[in-house]
Amino acid sequence: MQLRLSFEEYWKRIKKLIDEKLEEEIERFRFSSCVRCALRGGKRFRGTLTVLVAQSLGAEAEEAIPHAVAVELIHQGTLIHDDFLDSHESRRGEPPLYRLLDPRRAFLIADMLLAYAQSILADKRDGYRVMAKAILETCRGAYSEPLNPLRLLQDVKALGDPKHFYTKLIRLKTAELFGAASKLGAVVAKAHSWSRKRAYDYGIHIGMAYQLADDLVDYRLACEGQINVPTALKLVPVVCFLRPKLAPKFTYYIARRKMDQASNLLADANLANDFERHMNVELELARQGATKFPDSPYKPLLLEAPDYLISRMLSQAA
Repeated sequence: MQLRLSFEEYWKRIKKLIDEKLEEEIERFRFSSCVRCALRGGKRFRGTLTVLVAQSLGAEAEEAIPHAVAVELIHQGTLIHDDFLDSHESRRGEPPLYRLLDPRRAFLIADMLLAYAQSILADKRDGYRVMAKAILETCRGAYSEPLNPLRLLQDVKALGDPKHFYTKLIRLKTAELFGAASKLGAVVAKAHSWSRKRAYDYGIHIGMAYQLADDLVDYRLACEGQINVPTALKLVPVVCFLRPKLAPKFTYYIARRKMDQASNLLADANLANDFERHMNVELELARQGATKFPDSPYKPLLLEAPDYLISRMLSQAA
C-alpha cells in the first residue's frame, strides 16, 4: 500500500501535531508567553523526520510525537544561543529573542528548553542518550566556529586541515541534530542497531545538504551586497573549503571591515556551482540511504524528503 500524499502534505500534517503538542508543553512553563515567542515560526523539519522514520519502521505517529517535540525544543534552544552569539538581526523575518527580551533572559529561556527536552526523554534511556550526544556535538560545532576576524585563518588551521574543516564543522553544528532526529525515530520503533545506524546516516546526509543550502543562501545574498561582518565570518570556513586560495584575501577584507570588497570577491569567485555540486552529493547519499529502509507506505516519503527540505531552504533566496 502506498500513501496518497506528497512529503509536503505529510509534513504539514505532522507539523500540526507537533505544534499542538508543543502548545500543551508550553502551558507547563511559568513564562509561557516568552517560551511561546521562542518557539514561533519553526518549520519542524527535524521533528517531522523523527516521526517519518518511526512510522517507516512500524511505529505509530502518536508514539513518536513526544520525541519530535524534544527534538524541536533542542533545536529552538540552540537557535536562541546562536542568534545572540552570531549577532543575528532577524530570525524567520522577526527580531530574535535576545532583542525581544534581553540576552540574559533569552539565554535562560534557551536553557529551559534544552532542560525540558531532556526531561521528556528522561525515562527513555536510548532516546535520552541520542539527544544528549546531539546537544554535545552541536555545542562542539558552535565552539569550533572561527569568530575573530584578526586571527581567522590561524583558528581554522589550529582546528584541523582548513580545506576539510568546513565539513567537520557543519556535521557538528547542523547535521548531528538531523542525524539524531532520524535515529530517534528508529529508537521509538525499537529497531535493531543497524536500522538505527541507517536512520542516523540518512539524517546526517540531509543535514549536511541542508547546511550547504543555508550557506549558499548567505553566499548569494553576500554577492548581492547584503553582507556584514557576522555573515562574512560564517562564510570563511566554506571559502576555505571551496576556494582555499581566496581565504587570505577574504579574511583581510573582513578584518578591515571592507565589506564591499569582500562581497565583490565572493561574486567574482562564482562559487554557486561548487555549492550545488557538494550539496547534490549529500542529497544522493541521503536518497541512497532511504532505499535501504524496509518497504512500507512511508518509504516514498523518505526518498522525497531530502530534495523537498533543501528546496525549501533555497527558496529563501529566491
